[in-house]
Amino acid sequence: LLRSQVTGYILKRLYFPRISLVFHEHGVMYDYRKTMPLLFNLFKKKVDLFIVCSETNKQDLLKKVKGIADKTQYLPNFTKIEKFRPADKALKKESRIRFKIKSDCFVVGFAGRIVKMKGWRELIEAAALLSDQNDICFVMAGVGPDQDGMIELINKKKLNDRILYLGYVSEMTKFYS
Repeated sequence: LLRSQVTGYILKRLYFPRISLVFHEHGVMYDYRKTMPLLFNLFKKKVDLFIVCSETNKQDLLKKVKGIADKTQYLPNFTKIEKFRPADKALKKESRIRFKIKSDCFVVGFAGRIVKMKGWRELIEAAALLSDQNDICFVMAGVGPDQDGMIELINKKKLNDRILYLGYVSEMTKFYS
């Protein structure tokens, strides 16, 4: 994102002044706490539209980059709602068997990039606090730069039997079942 935003700005400024330049901010600003607001403030005159994927991101962006409220739009991430209807009982049972999850176990799921801002560390800490509860288990899906640190923390907290880490999952419907 950062490279493409800088590239887009340079192209618009030097070669294509009439193209529309749209920046999509979906949380990267939190990873680059000083860099992104600085660049957005430098680039804001050439940016035609800022798109954010949550009201929280919009409010944070408007606090850090002054004078862009009229060209900032909230556009929720697209989701096919029908994919997330309650799973049929057969699929749920099949998934529990496949992943060796007891039928009476309450499952807490995590799906996302394995990066700090997604809260994987907090989930593991919660699992550790609930380690004496035999009827709760955790299933995690995703990959990312913090993956090794996440696995290390699961091992350190001795939660291998409580947290099932699946890595990359292509069929999220089955995961959510």
